[in-house]
Amino acid sequence: MRTLLEQMLELAKGDHQESQAQYEDVDLGELVDQETMSYEVVFFEQGLALDSREEEHVTVRGNQVELRQVVDILLDNARKYSNPGGKTVVELRREGRRKCVLSVANPGPEIPPEDLAHIFQRFYRIDRARTRTGSFGLGLAIAQSIVLRHGGRIWATSKHGVNTFSVELPMA
Repeated sequence: MRTLLEQMLELAKGDHQESQAQYEDVDLGELVDQETMSYEVVFFEQGLALDSREEEHVTVRGNQVELRQVVDILLDNARKYSNPGGKTVVELRREGRRKCVLSVANPGPEIPPEDLAHIFQRFYRIDRARTRTGSFGLGLAIAQSIVLRHGGRIWATSKHGVNTFSVELPMA
């Protein structure tokens, strides 16, 4: 119950746009690398592989704690919903001179188009995910709230058995 309350408070904070005062230059490549390394053991213990490719010196202006939370949500979702033995690929790349894109791709059951349209809504869970415990359907809504506060966008695609969640952010 505490996790649910914390997640609801995070969403409420996003609704009120409070965190911009804590923005600083953040090396997103370093942050993604740190988060990926912290998940390697967890993935390995579950029989999953995790690979990351980050371009160097990708700096964004933002709240480091919140950006770390977005990466954490995406990695945790990939872990939870990967096919057994699957390999998740995390990639951070520049998109021109002003934007960067972080993508987390994992093999898993395809997400139907009707679910992709709602996947970032609060409490929304895909039918097959409803049997999993410990999830309230708030993680992606929180990630979206944070990304929007940072002037970015977040989206998901599902093709050929690979689900990809992407975040585009303006660079500093």
